[in-house]
Amino acid sequence: MKQPPIYCVVTKTTKEQHAGQKARQDIQTLSDRMGMKRLVFSGAQTAGKGLPGKLMLVFAGAFNWLKLLFAVKKGAFVLFQYPHRPVKSARLGKMALPLIRRLKHIRFAALVHDLDSLRKLHGEGAVYSDRVFLPLFDHIICHNEKMKQYLLAQGVKEQQLTVLEIFDYLVHPLPERKEGEAFSLCIAGNLSAEQSGYVYRLIDDPQRDYALHLYGPGFTGKTQEEKQVFYHGVLPADELPHHLEGAYGLVWGGDSMDTCAGSFGEYIRYNNPHKLSLYLAAGIPVVLWDQAATAAYVKENRAGTAVADLKNLREKICPADREMLGLVQKKIAGGYYFDAAMKQINHTKEAADYGKN
Repeated sequence: MKQPPIYCVVTKTTKEQHAGQKARQDIQTLSDRMGMKRLVFSGAQTAGKGLPGKLMLVFAGAFNWLKLLFAVKKGAFVLFQYPHRPVKSARLGKMALPLIRRLKHIRFAALVHDLDSLRKLHGEGAVYSDRVFLPLFDHIICHNEKMKQYLLAQGVKEQQLTVLEIFDYLVHPLPERKEGEAFSLCIAGNLSAEQSGYVYRLIDDPQRDYALHLYGPGFTGKTQEEKQVFYHGVLPADELPHHLEGAYGLVWGGDSMDTCAGSFGEYIRYNNPHKLSLYLAAGIPVVLWDQAATAAYVKENRAGTAVADLKNLREKICPADREMLGLVQKKIAGGYYFDAAMKQINHTKEAADYGKN
């Protein structure tokens, strides 16, 4: 049977090369490798202020969907990276997607990077997008089983959902790690006090007897060699796996050492943090919250330790299985998980009937 034409929507923005776009860039690279044709949508991350900005959003969005209607062949498969930007365009997508599906018998898939309504970001626009626009897709690639159960509770159908398991983090060549490194922690990501207040509590913890290696924007502290605190700055996402120091990578959120607290911390109950993929692609075992959605993956692959809090960490650490960690590293760095999800979708029958509600 002839393979239907496949497309991946690419949204051009001024921030396209920002380090925070690594996950989206990797999906685009893997889509190219898979033979998907690029369908370029133009537009900003959000609508401009006032009536002119709103009109520009409507005109740009209408033009994008019309381009899709005329450029994509009948019976095609079209992948969107979700949330589709700008988030406020979800109302236009809610009208356009079902219409184009009926006219051209297209299968639409959404790969979820974030559920902004769960993160409590972007207000009512995000709530509308997650609860009204997202369920219209024939296929939804969600992060993990916890996110799948959440989406089912929101009314998404079982047959629409495919679990990714963990995000890929493309890197070549594979970083090499030294054996027997003294216990220390690597923390990469947004280091602002708002998102990562726990970092500053760790720095000031009088019981801490190990080094902290910090990477990323927003850090308001300073390197303190006498306190074993080392800030390495902001590095390009593609290069970062080769520069990380630390025996374990920490996946945490919020401002507490006792639990993952606040909206950023609670979100870990449902999402796949991209920093988890970063650490594993670098060959570094992880320490993460035992209530995190990805704790099951880490335990199953013996790639680290799940803990309830960050106190007396040295006593809680279980050595990772280096052989399994190496296998996980190769999978994540090579794009295994996206490929596996796409294969599962392509074998789904009667996909064009899903999402018609």
